[in-house]
Amino acid sequence: IVCYGNRQAGLNGLLTAMALGHQVGRVHTDTPEFAAWWQSLSGQAAWPPTPESWVEADLLLCVHGRKILPRQVLDLYLLGGVNLHPFLKEGAGGHPMPEVVRRTRACETFKMASVWAHRMTSIVDTGEMLSVAGCPMPVDHGCDAQPEHIYNALYPFYVHAVALALAIVQKEGAEILKKQKQHGNGGSP
Repeated sequence: IVCYGNRQAGLNGLLTAMALGHQVGRVHTDTPEFAAWWQSLSGQAAWPPTPESWVEADLLLCVHGRKILPRQVLDLYLLGGVNLHPFLKEGAGGHPMPEVVRRTRACETFKMASVWAHRMTSIVDTGEMLSVAGCPMPVDHGCDAQPEHIYNALYPFYVHAVALALAIVQKEGAEILKKQKQHGNGGSP
């Protein structure tokens, strides 16, 4: 797996993949804190996401990535890319939280605080939904919502959504490998 992530949500996604036994080959990040943490854990450098820094792998896991990735990057991954997105239905795109906070402060209510996992495509946030995890929107945040309060409520659900999505993709990868072996191509997915 290649992981692209930032901040606590990105760490949650990365740790979940590792805890489930997935091998992480490279990490991309936009934040120095995340880079320092990854280097202290693995001894490997975290790469800034530049066009030449992406490498082929089975899967790209994007959790709190800040950049929209071009099709040629997504094409490097046999099983594609999976993106984790808070409040996907309320705020698609690279920065959903300002709209969620604005609407919450205006006392518009959301029934659920949610994290969605979907396939990455060349059209932002339109890929097939793989999993969703969430909880009722915390009442105590109400009209005084701050982004950090909302994210704090969501962090456990990043773990759940990543685990569900990786299970689906892992099953698909096993089916691809089985078909390759049946057709005489013993290569790994």
